[in-house]
Amino acid sequence: MIKIHLSSETAIMPRLGTEGAAGYDLFSDEEELTLMPMDRKAIDTGITLEMHPSVAGIIKPRSGLAVNYGIHVLGVESDGVLAGVIDSDYRNKIKVVLINLGSEPLTIHKGKAIAQILFMPVLHGVALGDGNLSETQRGGNGFGSTDEVK
Repeated sequence: MIKIHLSSETAIMPRLGTEGAAGYDLFSDEEELTLMPMDRKAIDTGITLEMHPSVAGIIKPRSGLAVNYGIHVLGVESDGVLAGVIDSDYRNKIKVVLINLGSEPLTIHKGKAIAQILFMPVLHGVALGDGNLSETQRGGNGFGSTDEVK
């Protein structure tokens, strides 16, 4: 279960856009603001979360904002405000860090859907530190190398 607290009277509860949606829409709880090209801002959603330790919240872009305006989500932490990956023990405001990679300014109004959060399972206690890795056909080959694997 995910507990969601609205920290202001104008905050909007995250919600699924459709029955088959994977992510819950997150909404701006800021007064009107404009993102100029290459500008980035942390936008308050007006919510805090409590999740089971086996769950993390992953903040992702909304496809319409990305395709139509070049708006993308950044994952950073500053001033005790977390964005990108929300850990289960984090109890501060959820802010979405948006960057405008488009060529035009975009004005964001209070109540506008600005991102989405996916609640994902997290595996703990699975990292082993002995340094011995098994060999694979791919090995250490990186970008584009799977095109060559037969």
